[in-house]
Amino acid sequence: MSKTTRFDRIQKAILTPPEECRGLLSDKDLEIKHRYEKVFVFWLNNPHLDDQQIVSFMRNTCDVGKSIAYEDLKNIKRMLGNVTMAGKEWHRHMVVEMCRKAYKMAMARKDPKAMSLAADKIGKYMKLDKDETESLPWDELVPPNFEPDPDVTILGLPQLDNIEQKRAALRDKYLKKYDPNHFQEAEIISDGNEPQ
Repeated sequence: MSKTTRFDRIQKAILTPPEECRGLLSDKDLEIKHRYEKVFVFWLNNPHLDDQQIVSFMRNTCDVGKSIAYEDLKNIKRMLGNVTMAGKEWHRHMVVEMCRKAYKMAMARKDPKAMSLAADKIGKYMKLDKDETESLPWDELVPPNFEPDPDVTILGLPQLDNIEQKRAALRDKYLKKYDPNHFQEAEIISDGNEPQ
């Protein structure tokens, strides 16, 4: 049976008070969970911001590099939904409210042409001219999160002996100097031959 991923553990505990997460999440998981929640609340309060602006906010306030910020943003969208869709709904609501006010003003002035224009806009933004067929919520569908299983016998392969020792040797070989909190951003070097 495979272990749960960090994403799965954090998703189960998202928006849960930290004291209730003790024992379920490691200190590193709690730190990431707090970062996700902080960014999500900020984004909910500022739905007009695009991905780059959210990444910039994370880099400035959460002390993370660009690659980690983009990875976090991907996970936040997967975990909590895409905030820009909520922002779009809010803008649609505002347009409809403005059209209703315009309709009331036109009615008060007894201007049938302006009333017709306002009613037309309300119908357009409420999509009253479209068929009411239900379609799949493509923006809500989340691709499956495939987790590799360490048990090779499920593929019909023989079980390896001393697997933990082999894993430890590989970890020592490849992850000896690896520290995910201390990445260095790549520097772009120009040789002057790039097209203008």
